[in-house]
Amino acid sequence: MDINQFMPWIVALLIGILSLIVTIIVNRSQQKISIKNIENQQEIAIKNIENQTNLSKQAINKDILSKNRQEWINTLRDSVSGYLSSHELSKLILQFDKKDKETPPEYREEFKTWQSLLYKIELLLNPNEEKSIKLIDLMTQLNLSTDYYSMSKENEYEKIKNEIIHVTQTILKEEWERVKKLQ
Repeated sequence: MDINQFMPWIVALLIGILSLIVTIIVNRSQQKISIKNIENQQEIAIKNIENQTNLSKQAINKDILSKNRQEWINTLRDSVSGYLSSHELSKLILQFDKKDKETPPEYREEFKTWQSLLYKIELLLNPNEEKSIKLIDLMTQLNLSTDYYSMSKENEYEKIKNEIIHVTQTILKEEWERVKKLQ
């Protein structure tokens, strides 16, 4: 047997085996690269989803906070308005009932109303903020100036009432500015 006769077949076989080994190595390398690319794409997709979720959570939180602040503004406005209205009604009741030496029952009811609203307002406000402290102080002063028979008390009453309105407007404006910044 002549080996030269089989040599082309042996060379072809070796080339085939070598080609197969190179193909397997290249395929494995490409497979590893593909897997790494897929993993990178998954990480990027997860980060994008997390960023979108965080942005959505932030938007939801801003929306909730904005609505809560607006509700607080409305509650404070209504409470201060009710407090002052109740005081005015108390004043009218006492002025029309000068002849009685007893406190009219209507006045007692209004007293309960404005006292309740005062406590509600106190609970709505921050006891550490200067304007809140001033508003509560003014409301307490208004309670003390409820002698509606005296003209000097009447002037004091009007002055305090106007200051309450001014301080409340300032607090509400500042809070409204905070709401606008959140949107």
